[in-house]
Amino acid sequence: MSAITLYIKEIKTRKRLRRQYALQNLREYMRSVKEEDIAKEIMRMTDINDIKILWEAGLTQILQKAASTRIEELIKRRSE
Repeated sequence: MSAITLYIKEIKTRKRLRRQYALQNLREYMRSVKEEDIAKEIMRMTDINDIKILWEAGLTQILQKAASTRIEELIKRRSE
């Protein structure tokens, strides 16, 4: 399980102010990691809601494109 997955898991369990703190922790982690590594992690994700949490935390344009691509792939798989 990757660090990003652990951060997302914690965010899912938090509410209100604690959720905001958890999102801030994810933002700080994402700033310390290379964009390529985050993009690879996004492309491995299978839950659209996890990708949405990353988006909520804040993604660069490059990572937004990777997230959009992955969401489109997951939606296509569901409809098949």
